[in-house]
Amino acid sequence: MKNSILILFITTSIASPSFGAAFNLDFVFTGGTIPASTFGGDAGQVGIWSTETAGGTGNMTDILGVVTSTTFNGGGFTEFVGGGDPLYEDLFRDRDAFGQVWQFEILNLDPGEYNFWLYAGPSGSGEFSVESDGVTTNYSSISALSSSPIPVTVTAGNRVFFLSGSSAGDEGVAALQIVPVPEPTTALLGFVALPLALRRRRR
Repeated sequence: MKNSILILFITTSIASPSFGAAFNLDFVFTGGTIPASTFGGDAGQVGIWSTETAGGTGNMTDILGVVTSTTFNGGGFTEFVGGGDPLYEDLFRDRDAFGQVWQFEILNLDPGEYNFWLYAGPSGSGEFSVESDGVTTNYSSISALSSSPIPVTVTAGNRVFFLSGSSAGDEGVAALQIVPVPEPTTALLGFVALPLALRRRRR
């Protein structure tokens, strides 16, 4: 009788962070303040909040305070001051009565899957669209957006473009959180050695 060892490798899929940076953006204008770094927002993502302004362009700062190659390009906004909460003290808003719409784009995000959490103004409502990877998705009820993520796929060289629908009334947007979605990877957890008795048949 001979004994041999059967080695059984066990693998499993675990979540690992994607390579994309994470961002907390507060659209702040005159006299506005931004949330503390301990404020996670609806995304539960704590870290530094950076500011962007209407018509502003430039490199974005991530939640660790690092200036990245990702850029913000704003346009088509008018300022609205109100709220009293750090997120909602200032807004980007459109004015349907004047044919204005709010729009902005995020450029040079690392390729991968993201959730975008868009915060509406206290009284804003209406429609908007998000264009990514050549695909445009329409959304409605902007006032409810701070309660659910917007899934976005980013490819190399792709932009993510937000555009209000300029429906009846004013539409405001106050902040944005960009959260990379963890990617599943296969990791080797360990192995189990099992003795297996092999019997030689006698002839």
